[in-house]
Amino acid sequence: MDNHSAIPDNWEECIINDVSIKIHYGYTAKANENGRGSKYLRITDIQENKVNWDTVPFCEIDDEEIEKFELKENNIVFARTGGTVGKSFLIKNDVPSKAVFASYLIRIKLSNYIDKKYIYLFFQSLNYWSQIELGKTGLKTNVNAQILSKLKLNLAPLPEQRAIVAKIEQLFCDLDNGMANLKKAQEQLKIYRQAVLKKAFEGEFTGGTKRWACKKMEAVVELIDGDRGPNYPKRNDYLYGGYCLFLSTKNVRPDGFEFNETVYISEEKHNQLRKGTLNRGDIILTTRGTIGNVAYYGESVPFDVIRINSGMLILSRNSVHFT
Repeated sequence: MDNHSAIPDNWEECIINDVSIKIHYGYTAKANENGRGSKYLRITDIQENKVNWDTVPFCEIDDEEIEKFELKENNIVFARTGGTVGKSFLIKNDVPSKAVFASYLIRIKLSNYIDKKYIYLFFQSLNYWSQIELGKTGLKTNVNAQILSKLKLNLAPLPEQRAIVAKIEQLFCDLDNGMANLKKAQEQLKIYRQAVLKKAFEGEFTGGTKRWACKKMEAVVELIDGDRGPNYPKRNDYLYGGYCLFLSTKNVRPDGFEFNETVYISEEKHNQLRKGTLNRGDIILTTRGTIGNVAYYGESVPFDVIRINSGMLILSRNSVHFT
């Protein structure tokens, strides 16, 4: 938290422990699918901020332990280890009776004078995540109850908490609607694009089809695959920067090139290989993994030496048919 940031006079700086009744770890047991015992919520049961309680397994637990670990509406649970460490989930009103939570989760019971959604939304903020990262030291990548209890936040009075939650939910709803409309527009653009391509290759943009001829692909382009010989690059040949970009299918997406993740090979390794080097004007087609993605190696691509891997083809233009 930025200690120099100004907050309203009626707000307070506090820590999570100040607004909590109890912060504790879950119950240790073996999950079962036979329907005996109580529902047993694990980290892996929380997906995309939802829990499908029908698929949550069970565990055997006595009544005294259920009283300690039973989940209630508006409890918040946290993943304290694994790949989703720090991820939180607000228990909703669909939680089954006597459901308990596993030991790799931490549960917070919040005070009654706190709007539970206000605190939960804080746990989605960059402020929260930056404090979680600072709480990890050395090789320690877990989050424990002590770290969680000491996280700092700005606390508004209860009426303002409720107003803030309502405003955030309204804005999030607007964003969701905007994303849905954007997705719909993207789908419509795909349809329009295909319609344009169909008309183009049926001759409608040139006033007729009398001068057109139907040719096989191999008659108009040279099909070149990547060199898969004994000198094919191995993982220990990959570099984070170097002479030649070694193209993978991750770099050829449905809408062209994407260079978020790149690997390179040295000039020496490049010269050991035969076919598979791109020339400006070539087209690349993926043939393994996600099949059929296409990209064009034009002047705007910011790499001068590119070689394909064995999961794609080069379509090199035949000068007889292209100008």
